[in-house]
Amino acid sequence: YYILTTDASIQTTVQDDATPYAPVQRFTTKSYSHGIYDLNGAFIATFTTTVKGYYFYPSQEAEIVSVTGAYSNQAISGLSYRVEYNGNTATVNITLNGATIGSLGYKISTDGVISQL
Repeated sequence: YYILTTDASIQTTVQDDATPYAPVQRFTTKSYSHGIYDLNGAFIATFTTTVKGYYFYPSQEAEIVSVTGAYSNQAISGLSYRVEYNGNTATVNITLNGATIGSLGYKISTDGVISQL
């Protein structure tokens, strides 16, 4: 069994997709760095994710459009991930040799704040 912890949020950016005299749809990005440890507390890897989404305040819309990830400092091989999207949320399933060992959840609100669930 493995434990996922979030070490720190590392960056946030916001980009306007603006058209003059029209409501603004905004895109936002937030990156996280997660530590993966086994149940004995031994470090396994660092998993960095970048979550991208858009929000449109006038109509209260928000959606996560992509989550990408990368492993670094791996102490073992066989780590991968897969992402499931559901509107304003996304779940990243962390796998080891094809078996799910944990998951991470993200959400974007209608004011553009991306947070970890």
